[in-house]
Amino acid sequence: MRTLCLTLPYLPPAEYGANRARGAAWERQYRVSHGRQGAVDEIISLVKEQGWQGPPMQQATIKIMFHLPDRRRRDGCGLLERMKPWLDGLCQGDPTRRVLLDDDLLVIGFPTADWCWDPGRPKTVIEITEVEGSAGLKASRTPHKLSAEFIPPVSIGKERHPGGRPRLEIPMRRIVEALRHEGNKTAAAHALGCSPAYIRRRLKELCL
Repeated sequence: MRTLCLTLPYLPPAEYGANRARGAAWERQYRVSHGRQGAVDEIISLVKEQGWQGPPMQQATIKIMFHLPDRRRRDGCGLLERMKPWLDGLCQGDPTRRVLLDDDLLVIGFPTADWCWDPGRPKTVIEITEVEGSAGLKASRTPHKLSAEFIPPVSIGKERHPGGRPRLEIPMRRIVEALRHEGNKTAAAHALGCSPAYIRRRLKELCL
């Protein structure tokens, strides 16, 4: 199990937040955060300084600690939102140097965040920890090793089609287990007695 800890000597700037990215401003905001010498280049440089080697993590947890330099009121959700460019950078660059396979829910779940007072010394600490047992898996976008804890609970309803037939409802945990065991949506659908389209729809409902 590998762990990587990266420290930014400041808090994420407001320019990286969605409040500054409305309408036509989004293209400008993207250039600011992802352009040359932006957050992506910065995080790649930090990873190189750490001497990171080896294949990217197939699954990982991310914890972010914000060190607040003063007691000014801040939007916690806004701070976390502004971290996206750096998280994007963890799965970009040289394939032998990148830290994460991807930054979607199948790989990192939902990053967690906390904060502390650190008068006069603002910084942001990003801790990436590989999920035990995920090393050495084949790099793939299929969720064949998806951990159940990454899946939000889904209620099983009794909805019906307009024609009156009961709507198929397979518990999400069964879908996850089938994907883990079978390795792809087609085989998992055959094992569950449903269609691959049904599995894709259920994953789409969870933004997976």
